[in-house]
Amino acid sequence: MARTNKPEPTVTAAKVARVGVIVAAVLSVVGVIATAVINKGWVSSSPSPQTFSGRVYDKSDPDKKIRNARVSMEGEGTPPLGTSDSEGIFSFPLADPNKEYRLKIEAEGYDTYDLRVVPAKNQGIQPIALTPRSENSAEITGRVVDAGDNWLEGATVSLDDYPKIEAVKTASDGTFTISKIPKKNYAERIRIRVAKEGFSDWVEDVTIGGPQPRIKLNKK
Repeated sequence: MARTNKPEPTVTAAKVARVGVIVAAVLSVVGVIATAVINKGWVSSSPSPQTFSGRVYDKSDPDKKIRNARVSMEGEGTPPLGTSDSEGIFSFPLADPNKEYRLKIEAEGYDTYDLRVVPAKNQGIQPIALTPRSENSAEITGRVVDAGDNWLEGATVSLDDYPKIEAVKTASDGTFTISKIPKKNYAERIRIRVAKEGFSDWVEDVTIGGPQPRIKLNKK
């Protein structure tokens, strides 16, 4: 009967050891390459979109939510138009939340809301009050910034055409609202004056019911 030679146990163990060393070396190289790729930014991923949301309500009655308000955000990558739901809520997905967008909201019986916003600076559901439209009065809302587009708080905003209407100060986000402005018609133009210490005055005519002004002050 023929005798079969079996491999020595020491030889088999040596082969297994060599295979283990090779596998460990390969895994080490793969790890180094993966780390280099990540550190050099070769693995790219598109930024996750952020949603800008708001709740539309009646300024004279905050408990009254406005449904079916027509909402638009002018800017690349945004849907052309949206509407508020039964709770007055709307949402827009945005590819670049750090970009400035023009937010416009229209609802029957209310003055148009028109303002520029930076979604990254406005987290959560933003409260947006619409003013009931009046045949005899109107309001103007806008924002004041410096030459670097930084919001300016404490700027004084007044109306040259209506000196009896009390001037207002801009809020921490640079916004202001002047209400109860007499008007002859919805497209009437009115002169606004903005002043702040250390800056040159800004004086210009704006249209009631038109795009709300973004006022830029330059340092003296």
